[in-house]
Amino acid sequence: MSILLATANEAVTAPATAQTAAAPTFSVKSKLGELMDDRRAMAVLQKHIPDVMADPEITKGRRYSLRFISGFDKRIKAALPAIERDLAANR
Repeated sequence: MSILLATANEAVTAPATAQTAAAPTFSVKSKLGELMDDRRAMAVLQKHIPDVMADPEITKGRRYSLRFISGFDKRIKAALPAIERDLAANR
């Protein structure tokens, strides 16, 4: 009987835990791959640097932060403040 009660209590608390899970927090210090894998973060990237995100070669930078990659691409560097602002607004 105690097993049934424990299982019932877990079932009741499980949805509450799932509802309180916060969305991930991203910034220009986040890895590009993490940003690309998140629907809202990817929308921010596509808004500010659509030509960069359309380039198939961008996937090679998935393990680097967007800030690091901006050192190699002036388009990304110019868009960093706006990207940071929009990523913060998505929290």
